[in-house]
Amino acid sequence: MWLILIPIIGSILYVLIWGWVKLVNFLFNPVIKKLEAKKARLQKTDNPYIVQHRMRVHNDKMYDEYLEWMSKHYPGVPIDKFKFPEEQAFEREMNSANRPFNKNK
Repeated sequence: MWLILIPIIGSILYVLIWGWVKLVNFLFNPVIKKLEAKKARLQKTDNPYIVQHRMRVHNDKMYDEYLEWMSKHYPGVPIDKFKFPEEQAFEREMNSANRPFNKNK
């Protein structure tokens, strides 16, 4: 009797485990694929906005490091921070918009 019962129980367990694995894969694979696609999209370097943002963040970190180095090693006035063309254009627009108000000074 055990010779018949053991293979039947083993087969049932095999089918249950196989079904569980298929169910978990069916439920979680779309979620995993969506997360991986988003991660890959965020790591892309061909998006100019991402590239510009990373350059600005890097520039800010380098300037902060420079200011810290200056305060420890050399007294004096540090050089100005490098500005990107978009920042320069924004400052020009702001200055031109404020010119009528600055004439009285």
